Amino acid sequence: MSDVAPKSPSTPTMTVASRVAATPAPPLQSICWPMTHSSVAYPDDRTHSGRTGPATSPSSPTAEPSTPTNDEGFDPDILRRLLPPYRVVVVNNDHNTFDEVITVLVRAVAGMSRATAEAHANEIHQTGSTVPYVGPLERAEAVAAVIRTIGILVRVEPDA
Repeated sequence: MSDVAPKSPSTPTMTVASRVAATPAPPLQSICWPMTHSSVAYPDDRTHSGRTGPATSPSSPTAEPSTPTNDEGFDPDILRRLLPPYRVVVVNNDHNTFDEVITVLVRAVAGMSRATAEAHANEIHQTGSTVPYVGPLERAEAVAAVIRTIGILVRVEPDA
């Protein structure tokens, strides 16, 4: 004999899954509420930008914007030794159109405008090659890889 009492035939048996399915879901409005800016707490009295100190309004900047100069602690000789510049050389071919070259140059070189890309495309056409980017090796290789996607010859070489 077992210690379990027999079930009464009049009591329905419910499983956990059937109980969950039978429980109505709470309305969506009770879960979500509009969040106002004043309800957000910033730790350590920090503003949205991550600066410490009292909150400042956008109309009152705390510091003047600075222009990069050589007086900021960067020694050009050391920087050149640590990150020697490489140039990306794009060579002319008879297969790509001006528009394809302009589009890929704008996509490959960060910050290049369409007008600058058009000037490079004209230089490729007139002289046979152009240098659209000079910088660290890793970035030069990335720029060259994007330009190669259209099937044009690209070389990455040390900048003399």
